[in-house]
Amino acid sequence: MLGLSVTIAKQISYKGALQKSSTHLLGNIESNMLSLRLIAVVAALLAPAGANSLEEQKQKYRQSKGICAKLLRVPADIFERYDRSEYAENHDTYCFIRCVAMLHGHYDDEQGLLVDNLYEVVSLGKSREEFTELMNGCQAENGEEDTKCYCRKAFKPMLCFGRHFNEWRKKVASD
Repeated sequence: MLGLSVTIAKQISYKGALQKSSTHLLGNIESNMLSLRLIAVVAALLAPAGANSLEEQKQKYRQSKGICAKLLRVPADIFERYDRSEYAENHDTYCFIRCVAMLHGHYDDEQGLLVDNLYEVVSLGKSREEFTELMNGCQAENGEEDTKCYCRKAFKPMLCFGRHFNEWRKKVASD
């Protein structure tokens, strides 16, 4: 009889643990869905179409960096480097760059660089064809090993765009 009581107690305990586990899992799913909704709302608020000037874009870029730093739990000392556009080649940095680019609508995991969106924000003084060719060159900087991780896949093309953007900005400032 004692053996039967122990078995029943174990089953009740198991069912209770299972219910707690499934409740916890559902809570995590709901929490993750909330996080995804939050990211979508933030992305809509920071969409490049709403910004008219380069200064507004710069401000939105800084906001995106701050949001991504919070979402990815970037330590303050590392964020200071990111804020100065100093990017180490490591997984955390790759994910940070991907996050910022996705918030701005400049990058998508399926398509890579969103050339039309980038062109609308800043054409770099080039025709659409020239700009597209330049961005295709940036996209081609990824080797096969760079495409296995979504974060790493975003890193090189976005840094390439950043180099071209900085060169253009210096040229415009000196003219």
